[in-house]
Amino acid sequence: MRFGVSGCAAALLLACGCSHGLEWRNAEDYRSRALDTSHEGRLVALSCEAADADAEELCFAVARALSDRGGFRVRYPAAPGTAADVRVRLTVETTRRAKWSNAFVSFPGYLIFTPGWLGYGYTVTHTVDCAVTEAGGKPLGTVRVPVTLHLRHADPGRTWATSTIWPLAPLSPLNALYCLSYDKDVTAHLPEKVYPDLGAHIAAKIIACANGTAPKAQPKPAPKAQAQAKPEPKPAPKAQAKPGPEPQAKPAPKKAEPQAKPAPQPESAEARRLKELLEFGLIDRQTYEAQLKALDK
Repeated sequence: MRFGVSGCAAALLLACGCSHGLEWRNAEDYRSRALDTSHEGRLVALSCEAADADAEELCFAVARALSDRGGFRVRYPAAPGTAADVRVRLTVETTRRAKWSNAFVSFPGYLIFTPGWLGYGYTVTHTVDCAVTEAGGKPLGTVRVPVTLHLRHADPGRTWATSTIWPLAPLSPLNALYCLSYDKDVTAHLPEKVYPDLGAHIAAKIIACANGTAPKAQPKPAPKAQAQAKPEPKPAPKAQAKPGPEPQAKPAPKKAEPQAKPAPQPESAEARRLKELLEFGLIDRQTYEAQLKALDK
């Protein structure tokens, strides 16, 4: 069978593409060293509500951890009427995204083959709600387990355009934009590389809740009473001036009564004679007054 020149070149580029196996960067945050086996042999009916096959793989990993490491007898997936000592219902919500730094890993990172030795970054977030009840339906508690997986991975499907500097170097900026999307190939590695330890971590939470050893949520502290503002001190009453003696009305000034003029005394004969002399000009007034005073003495 003969291949064309272009087919051989494509095969060569794919073969030369860089690869970086799946790396779980924060595995220590979700690793359970040992599970409580004090209630070994209890029958657990486990059901799962998941939106996709990957979340169902996580539920299966929880069921296996309960059985292999916790010593429970697990029925999964369990129907609603399945007989069991404890019932567990898992609800899983998942989001996936690529990290913005992938663009720089692709371009200009292709110059030093960064995708091969560093890989592209991805984040997978699971919100796992575990409802645990007794066989009769009495609730034993609910547990929410938030999970954020920081992953690195690169396969030839995304690195072939950045593995050869020439003549595909112009394709690197375009590949950088493409690497800002989530790579579905990462999901295929999670059941083998991540979920065994993550399932044990979630199983430990479920066992603690079923055995009554899960830490109870601390009640929220009552809000502190706000300090009441101190009432402003009332101003000291001003000293009232002692009432002094009421001012007495000043008496109205008395009008000076006109003194009664002394009644004129009847003129003597000598006075009349002097007056006649004055009138006829026989004597002047000074002489008249002088002689008149002399008569009064």
